[in-house]
Amino acid sequence: MCILFIANNIRSEYPLIVAANRDEFFARPSSAAHFWEDKPDVLAGRDEQAGGTWLGVNRQGQFAAVTNFRIPSKFNSAARSRGDLVVNYLADKRERDFCRNLESEFAEYNPFNLVVGDAEKLSVFSSEAPGFKELSSGCHPISNGLPDDHWPKMSRGTSALRSYLEQAPEVDVSYLAGLLRDSTRAPHSELPNTGIGEQGEHALSSVFIDTQDFPAGKYGTRTSTVVLFNHKEIHFHEYNYQAGGVLIGQQEFKVVLNA
Repeated sequence: MCILFIANNIRSEYPLIVAANRDEFFARPSSAAHFWEDKPDVLAGRDEQAGGTWLGVNRQGQFAAVTNFRIPSKFNSAARSRGDLVVNYLADKRERDFCRNLESEFAEYNPFNLVVGDAEKLSVFSSEAPGFKELSSGCHPISNGLPDDHWPKMSRGTSALRSYLEQAPEVDVSYLAGLLRDSTRAPHSELPNTGIGEQGEHALSSVFIDTQDFPAGKYGTRTSTVVLFNHKEIHFHEYNYQAGGVLIGQQEFKVVLNA
């Protein structure tokens, strides 16, 4: 998962709205969103290589998503899979234990941002600024740097989401999915410097990543997800893409929350 746009307490009918893109190598095997057989309360796609996921919800109304924090110099091939963080949060009924354990174990993972919570309270934990921080009301971007950084694509998406939600008479999921298809790249003068070179920064500077050829293979946006939360149910919409940005499938679920 490489970018999330979160609308917290902007719309009364949906106090939490998340629109997110997962960017990944196309050769990495994964499955579309579904309720997991081994964890039946969890709804998420699945990384079939490491077994975790990038974003999901559960029947108790909880949400979790992880993004990689882009610091190539800190990458450790032997680190624990960051996708396990999302699964462990959604499957563990002892949220306080999960949070306490993460604060002592976060260094065992490659750099990450983790968003967890529900429609009542949402928090983010960044391995590069450790500690849970509750997100205030408003729109927040989470990508591959610090939460609420002002990278061009983060600012573009946040502004578009806020403007739409403040003006639209009702929330249209297809419109939110369209916001996630923005392939506008940032001017070179506004690119961040995360250690991957100017060409790499430019290739990854749009909300929707067009297919790029990197030494490890073809890379781009593979999944867009829009999730709407109220206090009784979750509306979960997923769109899957192949190389070239071609839509190859979509799923939608209505999750009635357990009392």
